[in-house]
Amino acid sequence: MGRWDPDDARAPESAPERSSDRSDSARHARDVRITELPDRVASRTRDDPSDGRHHHLTLPRGQERELVRDQGREFQLRGSEVDLLERAGQFRVTFTDDLKHDSGNPQFDADLRSLKGQGLIAERTVTHLREGRSADVVSVTPAGRCVLDAHRDPDHDHGQVYYGGWVKPNEVWHDASLLRMVREVETELADQGAVVQRIVLDDELKAEAFRALHEARSAGQSDHEAHRTAADACDLHLDGDQFVFPDVRLEVEDRDGTERTVDLELVTKEYHRGHLSGKAAAGFRMFGGSKGGGRGGTPQDPHHIGRLLR
Repeated sequence: MGRWDPDDARAPESAPERSSDRSDSARHARDVRITELPDRVASRTRDDPSDGRHHHLTLPRGQERELVRDQGREFQLRGSEVDLLERAGQFRVTFTDDLKHDSGNPQFDADLRSLKGQGLIAERTVTHLREGRSADVVSVTPAGRCVLDAHRDPDHDHGQVYYGGWVKPNEVWHDASLLRMVREVETELADQGAVVQRIVLDDELKAEAFRALHEARSAGQSDHEAHRTAADACDLHLDGDQFVFPDVRLEVEDRDGTERTVDLELVTKEYHRGHLSGKAAAGFRMFGGSKGGGRGGTPQDPHHIGRLLR
């Protein structure tokens, strides 16, 4: 298992605060509510209401391993291993312990060893230099992503994007914390009878938005009009002519069949008042690192956040 020592500086992508927006920014900043991220993911149980999430893959579901072929290779997979692979593939990287608690699976360690041995998942140790903390993280390999993509059920597929390979090494600590944030909201939604149909990360939203922007410009719209058209098409907030992207968007189906989205943001130490106000104006659910230290992503200093909100 390899070790990384990334410099975890993560620059927010919102536009700098403009003087003409300061009064509005201050108002939104005062309205910001940041939920503390827990120290770890809550374990799933057999009766967990949020365990209703399910994938749409033509892969084994039972307790015995079955033969799976993909691109000339053969794999042996059982249902719990497919669940682990599919869940990990929804994120660029996850903390190993978070994935373990999220699964609620007593066979997790054996499943992880099997997936690593077959080259479907990779594990490394990452060190947060400024915090002086280390943790094990996992990422689906390109081969694992190919298995997931090649075995979608065409009759029920929701278009979930799967990630493979180690990407964005400077953001690995932040990205590994997204599962914990998503899990918190999934549990809340499940208690309301709602189901998360798809998890959309910022990269996917950015690609969609800039593709729509290019199409609008090509159709002869002015830059301002094109940004508005693209923002409306992608259900994004604009700060001037800058898109405001969440870290994660959840596509949700409520108990009555209504479909909606929930946008989530993990706040870091690098945020200033303008960043927070832009995210607040977009209506994002905000989460911040745990006060206890733990593996709370890139935890914000509570005193720093307090100063921003005054």
